[in-house]
Amino acid sequence: MKLLCELNEQVEYITESEGDKKFHCLSGVFMEADVVNRNGRFYETKILAPEVARYVAESVAVGSGWGELGHPEKPNMNLDRICIRITELNQNKNQFIGKARICENNMGHVVKSLLECGGRIGVSSRALGSLVESEKGYKLVAPDLRLLAVDVVADPSAPNAYVESIMESTEWVYDEKLGWKAVEIVNEQKEQLKKMNLREINENKVRLFEDFIASLTAKK
Repeated sequence: MKLLCELNEQVEYITESEGDKKFHCLSGVFMEADVVNRNGRFYETKILAPEVARYVAESVAVGSGWGELGHPEKPNMNLDRICIRITELNQNKNQFIGKARICENNMGHVVKSLLECGGRIGVSSRALGSLVESEKGYKLVAPDLRLLAVDVVADPSAPNAYVESIMESTEWVYDEKLGWKAVEIVNEQKEQLKKMNLREINENKVRLFEDFIASLTAKK
């Protein structure tokens, strides 16, 4: 599966109160289905809606719907980059309207400072999924879609080529026990093989396979 990130700039900065304490939030359209987006991808509502519902039940509802600042290059959550917690994510026809509370930590303060000085930010959904080429020229997101997070992007005008070349160039495989580490191990082995000639590959292929199996066993 590819790491898919979709930018949405239809968000606003709001302040809410809880007793005497005020806190800051981002609110607006976090995801959209049934339209070809700026990355040339099409998410069908029948696929996106149940996946959003799963994410809400498993993450948002239990207080772990975290989002990072910036474009993470891996599916894993980086705790030191967290800046928001998703508190709401509801479907309205083909759109998914969300609210995220900005955290009172280092990354959260960065987000607030950018907004308070008039900066422009967006939110970016982060998911894993396969893509299927359609007859109409766009890429259809397959039913194996798995929503991971909604992140804050401080450079919404950044070229899509960055995401395509840096983030979507690796295939990821989800494993309940190993997470995403198995693919990282495979990539490490591939890099070693690229540096070897045919004779060296033949001499080392058994060792590389044994190292790979040992790495998987160590992570169980």
